[in-house]
Amino acid sequence: MYKRQDVYVLCSDGLNGMVGDDRILDIVHNAGSDVETAAKSLVAQANQNGGEDNTTVVVVRINE
Repeated sequence: MYKRQDVYVLCSDGLNGMVGDDRILDIVHNAGSDVETAAKSLVAQANQNGGEDNTTVVVVRINE
């Protein structure tokens, strides 16, 4: 069951292969409620770390 303010990150292996779980959590946390910034920042971090594969990211925050 989901709760208000839960955040879900759906991604391809282009992200989780290039960015560690702790760093993903930091980026999402630092973006606050701005899920678009979180997603763009995650893709940018994957590319900065070498971007060896296509990277797809969807970030969803439950507001209700």
